[in-house]
Amino acid sequence: MRKPLFAVVIAAGAVVGVSGSRPLWLPAAVALLAFPVAASVALDISSRHRRPRAPLLAATLAALSGGLIVALAVRLAALAPSWLSASSADCGAASTEVQQLVFWSAAALFAATALPVALTLLSIGRRLEPGGGELGGFLPLKLFPVAVVASGIALMIAGFAVTC
Repeated sequence: MRKPLFAVVIAAGAVVGVSGSRPLWLPAAVALLAFPVAASVALDISSRHRRPRAPLLAATLAALSGGLIVALAVRLAALAPSWLSASSADCGAASTEVQQLVFWSAAALFAATALPVALTLLSIGRRLEPGGGELGGFLPLKLFPVAVVASGIALMIAGFAVTC
């Protein structure tokens, strides 16, 4: 029963991540702060003793915030190539070719951002049942800050590419 609930909560987070005509930045910011804390509790990183299974509250919070982060990263990856602005190129910003390169690179970084979160969610899902999931979810969770920084840099560079 825990794994289907976990999957439903991930889907609910994903729905929040793709809802609206523009990304919902406040829930995204909360998710970026909540995910590593909830995931570390669910994976029991700080404890010397292994729990037989992930705590349900921590796993649920990690699922909701992780689903939102993955959906937002995929949404940004899909939208980034469409940010091309020919009028910006006319006023002195980067040329359309450079903009295309920047936006496609940003799309790749956004897509890569979803991987550590998705792998961490997979590790938590494996630990929902007793004795399950001896796979380490630690490395993907440790890569989470790197992914967030890479996405932030991609957003900044994309902004500079269309600024006159």
